[in-house]
Amino acid sequence: MASILGAIALTCHARTGAVYRFRCTCRNRRMRGFVGRARAFDHGYPSVPAKAPAIGRSWRLAYVTISIRGITKGRDMTSGRQTGFTLIELMITVAIVAILAAIAMPAYQEYVKRGNRAAAESEMMDIASREQQYLLANRCYTNNLTTLGYTLPTELNGKYTPAVAADCTGMPSFTITFTASGVQATDGDLKLTSEGVKTRAGDATKW
Repeated sequence: MASILGAIALTCHARTGAVYRFRCTCRNRRMRGFVGRARAFDHGYPSVPAKAPAIGRSWRLAYVTISIRGITKGRDMTSGRQTGFTLIELMITVAIVAILAAIAMPAYQEYVKRGNRAAAESEMMDIASREQQYLLANRCYTNNLTTLGYTLPTELNGKYTPAVAADCTGMPSFTITFTASGVQATDGDLKLTSEGVKTRAGDATKW
């Protein structure tokens, strides 16, 4: 009897790849209410050629009546195709992101430095204008930025330190210096003289 059940179960599984529920009735009390899956009978019994069983069809074998009540979707019916990323794909993605970051980050940092430098140059021109106004009223320049009513903008705090060196011993003159610090430290100090000479890190071509 077990051989017959095993053969039928293996045939169902081989033909459809599905999992079937069998309901068996027989005179043997131990076989009543039997519910099995196709792989449960996989004990090496030879399969028999048959068509895929139809739901509702019954077979009577000796004292046992076997009927297919329905098809249960289980692991055997799931696709063998896997989803997600493989380790190689993940490593390639990380490598691409690292390359892009290595290119983009320096360019972005340089862009930020240029923006801060342009803002500092604008502030230096403002201080120079205030010095000229002070000269008209006092016939001399001043070293005191507070006297000029100047305050460094918040966005440049920690990036530049402003200072003015005025000379009134002969021909009045001044030199405005913005000392770079923080993220601007590698960009170089900015200088502007009363004659209009502009330099960055000692080079006039870098202003």
